[in-house]
Amino acid sequence: METYHIECPICQDTIPVELEDYEVVYYIESYKSNPQQLLSWSSPDPDEEVGRELLVSPDWVTNRNHQCDNDHYLILYSCHYEHIGQSDDRIYGPAQEVKLFCPNCSYRLGDHEDHIVRLDSDLSMQYVLRTIDLAPNENYKQTDAITMSKAGTFDQLSITHQCPHCGESLYYNYSNRRVNQSEAYQSTSSVR
Repeated sequence: METYHIECPICQDTIPVELEDYEVVYYIESYKSNPQQLLSWSSPDPDEEVGRELLVSPDWVTNRNHQCDNDHYLILYSCHYEHIGQSDDRIYGPAQEVKLFCPNCSYRLGDHEDHIVRLDSDLSMQYVLRTIDLAPNENYKQTDAITMSKAGTFDQLSITHQCPHCGESLYYNYSNRRVNQSEAYQSTSSVR
């Protein structure tokens, strides 16, 4: 978790907000009065806004309501950094973008965001790479790929890859978000 001091777009007062290490705020709306108490057919327009409304599935967006010391209402829109491709669209965060490395030779294997599999908006159909190991883990079902049929049957899956640098067999261990709702990478293990 990382604490950010979010600036109110109306008065520049700051409020502390905790975000997960992988989370980014990409859009902020601010209102001079509570937008939930206004009676209208449509949502009121914000008095000030920062960032852009982006097309991100509502299932993957978190809205946080805050109020600054000057009684302005802020709505923060945040999600996993993988959904916000342009760094210019990231207002706050992420604290950490995970890079993957071979546990045997430390060869760079890519970014963690490339190893999040979303087959559906259901948490049981979203798999996140949790660990890369040099030995199979009995808690994970070995498979060639994460498919709809495998995802619907097993909560934890493992896929074997070869390190392009040293040729070592690497076990990419995934769990779905029903098991662990975070999208955090946990570690690499060189234990065989």
